Amino acid sequence: MSKLLRRILAASVVATLLVSSLAACGEKKDPAGGAGGTDDSGSEKSTVLTWYYPDEQNLHTDIVWDAINEYTKDKIGVEVDPKISTWGDYTTKTNTVMSSGQDYDIMFQSATYVNAVTSGATQPINEYLDTVGKEMKDALPESLWKSVTIDGKIHGVPTYKDNASVSGIVYNKTLADEIGMVMPEEFDVKSIEAYDALIREAQAKMDATFGAGHDYIVTKHAERFLTFDDLGSRLAVTNIKGFDTFASVGDGEVFSVYNQPETLANYQTIRTWVEDGIIPMDCTNFDTDNALRNSGKRLLEPTLGYVSFPTNGWSDDFETVFIPGSESFMSTTYASFGVNVIGAKSKNVEKSVEFLNLVNTDNFVANTIRFGVEGEYHTITEDNRVSVEGTLNADPSSRAYYRWYGWQFGNLFAMSLPELESDTLWEDIQAANENAIMSDSMGFIFDTSELVNEVTACTAVRTEFEANLESGMSKDVVGSTQQLNDKLKASGIDKILAEAQKQLNEWRVEQGLPAFEG
Repeated sequence: MSKLLRRILAASVVATLLVSSLAACGEKKDPAGGAGGTDDSGSEKSTVLTWYYPDEQNLHTDIVWDAINEYTKDKIGVEVDPKISTWGDYTTKTNTVMSSGQDYDIMFQSATYVNAVTSGATQPINEYLDTVGKEMKDALPESLWKSVTIDGKIHGVPTYKDNASVSGIVYNKTLADEIGMVMPEEFDVKSIEAYDALIREAQAKMDATFGAGHDYIVTKHAERFLTFDDLGSRLAVTNIKGFDTFASVGDGEVFSVYNQPETLANYQTIRTWVEDGIIPMDCTNFDTDNALRNSGKRLLEPTLGYVSFPTNGWSDDFETVFIPGSESFMSTTYASFGVNVIGAKSKNVEKSVEFLNLVNTDNFVANTIRFGVEGEYHTITEDNRVSVEGTLNADPSSRAYYRWYGWQFGNLFAMSLPELESDTLWEDIQAANENAIMSDSMGFIFDTSELVNEVTACTAVRTEFEANLESGMSKDVVGSTQQLNDKLKASGIDKILAEAQKQLNEWRVEQGLPAFEG
């Protein structure tokens, strides 16, 4: 039995014993007793940071963090006390931490960065980015830092990943060949008409091949084909030049996506897919365990964020192929989707930035936090690829600790690329980012702090109607869309649009762009 496996067994025993001893032991103390100072032996104490992030926690997590802490303590005098919640519970738990004013050092934010900053739950880190964070600052693109800059201040470290909105299609090539379906080499992200023709042809070929009553399906998902910059709210949006989805909208004009003729037409098309049996009526609750897909009975899935896909990504029993989208775009919302912020009350700002500098630039930290301890959970090949063969992560159905691709941690490009992924994945992601159409509102942050009541009311209206319209579940598309717009108007959407236009105009003038005058 290896040393690490003995530790795992010991951890299991300790976890069992803890159940009966927690009451007597009281609250766990920080391993280093706080920040700075010396321990009983006179040695310099490390700074202990708290880091909130979403993940699935098991007995291997502590072992992984022991290895990371041993390394970071020696390198920068820092240890981390991770505060981990499941993805499902994370937003609720961290909202409670922030709203109650609790102290924390680092916290991951997904689509909630702007709210965290404007609510006063974070603090800026600009002064440290040219010192302890310089490697990290240089490693991440300037456009990424711009996307998290609010009033000249940067309050966290954005994740360098697929920061553009990249669409595509993954399909079961084995099934496509069986039904005689020739798939396109590129996915036209601007044309719902082309996609409509594609999935209708696929449905006809399935019916012809398998006969009446078959249980094969083209796809479970609807695809919107509505491209816009949501300005961080989705209630007030702008067109993106190069896509120009909404024909009647001017440059820099703020509008509601819900009262546009293109949106209504989109909803109507999606509804026909449900009526004609091409997609299920309730896609959210259909094939939730992917049993149809993994057994080879679902043809394709529209994707967001993928630039490639493994050949046997759905199953070893058939081949999968990725079709790239024709265009991608980058906006503030997409670029800043994933930021590790620094808490407003943190007394360890400099050390927090220094630690995040390691997470985003140090190969050992980046690998260990995602793939576990080298030698037991993964190995590194001669060409610097991550291999799990012969390790605790070897079985794909029960990997011990495998967090690919771990975007909640930070910069993807700091880690070694797994052997399971495409050889060109890093280059493909970077190319997608570099080739993306840039929204001319990139860097603009819509401040809704004076519109809390209107935003809350309009968001509730969106929740009531949007999902059903976008999935094809609304039977009366015209009527439901009209009700949606009527309720938005009654809830203050016009006030939101006017304020967003005012702020955007002011920002555009500062950037040397013309203000919209409608």
